[in-house]
Amino acid sequence: MSSADRSVRQPKKTIAFEAALKDKGAPAVILVRPYLDENIGSCARAMLNFGLTDLRIINPFCDHLTPMARARASGADAILEAARIFPDVGAAVSDLSEVIGTSARQRDMTVTIVTPEEAARLAVGSLESFAQGGARTGYMFGSERNGLINEDLVYATRLLQIPTNTAFSSLNLGQAVQICGYEYWKARAHLGDNLYTYKEATLSLAKGTRLATTGEVDGVWKRIQDMLDATELNPDPHVRRGLYDRLKSWLLRSRPDVRDVNALHGAVSTVVSKHEKLENLKNELKEANARGRQRATTPRREKGGGKEGGKERGREGGREGGAVLVDGVGEEEIKWKKELDRERMAQEEDGGEGWQDEEKAKRRGSGW
Repeated sequence: MSSADRSVRQPKKTIAFEAALKDKGAPAVILVRPYLDENIGSCARAMLNFGLTDLRIINPFCDHLTPMARARASGADAILEAARIFPDVGAAVSDLSEVIGTSARQRDMTVTIVTPEEAARLAVGSLESFAQGGARTGYMFGSERNGLINEDLVYATRLLQIPTNTAFSSLNLGQAVQICGYEYWKARAHLGDNLYTYKEATLSLAKGTRLATTGEVDGVWKRIQDMLDATELNPDPHVRRGLYDRLKSWLLRSRPDVRDVNALHGAVSTVVSKHEKLENLKNELKEANARGRQRATTPRREKGGGKEGGKERGREGGREGGAVLVDGVGEEEIKWKKELDRERMAQEEDGGEGWQDEEKAKRRGSGW
């Protein structure tokens, strides 16, 4: 992000810092001998994410106000500028009643080990005593190289261990601060004083809608079931019933809103419309095939009636039966005439006139 972009976002971060300052009893974050300025900046960002403002740095090996630290703070410059530097752990924790040290290693010492959630409850619990003039809680983090040493942990009343992969348990300094800050934010939000907000698992509905009632879901399901019945999903009624029960149960468990149900209605209407069109097309094809078979078994030529009558009957037959016509004459009549013409030509080549007698004989049905 450019410096111009950061300057635009700076007012929001300033407002966030001022709001976090209202929580006077929030725990302090204590960094012991940090090496890298960018890690301090990352810690400042994580602190402001969760409303923590009191940053204490003990014997740092770097400057916490470098451009790199400010860049990693991503607008939480006020945390860096308000940070206090201390020469040793004793001076840094002198005003705290509960010091929670952090370590991924098992230490050879007698100390109560807590999780981030338990540490957050301790920090929130100290708010009441702070309001009555008591002291606060602080989270203490060691350096990036070797963490807290035993001399540092002398001041720790609890030891916090973040559950991680035992084969790879090292966390970045900013990550560790963020986990502790997140758990504190959750525990703090339950006090209900509107300084912190946190929602447990809830259903967030889009604007202008509501959860569909069981009756509305059942209505769209009946249409889906009718659609599946039309497709002959499964011939076994017991299997089909079991499948329908599972699908309906899944639909109800998904808790659809009204818009979801309306979308399903639209989808079902589209599928049903397409299905009806396909069924109509199939019926038309069946009827066309039936007419074709009927034409194939029906004689296409009628004797007598003269030339004009034959043409007229050919036209009518073509229109009704779908036979192919040439100038109103059916295919069979054309073939018969062609055959007759070939016989005439053959007899003319032989020089005979017998074709006339042959034709007459054929018409009389006496044969040749």
